[in-house]
Amino acid sequence: MDNKVEKELAGAQDDLKEAIHAEKERGASASELKQQSIDLEGSLTDFEKESAAAKNRIWWKSAKWMLIAGIFVSLILLCLFCYIYVKLRQLKHSMGS
Repeated sequence: MDNKVEKELAGAQDDLKEAIHAEKERGASASELKQQSIDLEGSLTDFEKESAAAKNRIWWKSAKWMLIAGIFVSLILLCLFCYIYVKLRQLKHSMGS
């Protein structure tokens, strides 16, 4: 009978050791998950900063090209206005003489 009790006791000890080992692994996994969560949060903050900076760069690049296009169109309109003005003066001058 002592042998049977010793076997059951040894089995129970093995089960407890396995349970403790599994719990330690779960604790380590939880700790790793917490660290990964902290790392991801830091990465998210960096990503938000980089995306905001990229958005600003794109906006300024777009604004620069809109300004260049506006200047180009203004120059074309100015040239057209000057051409029409000169032609009208020539027409008025030729009618007057």
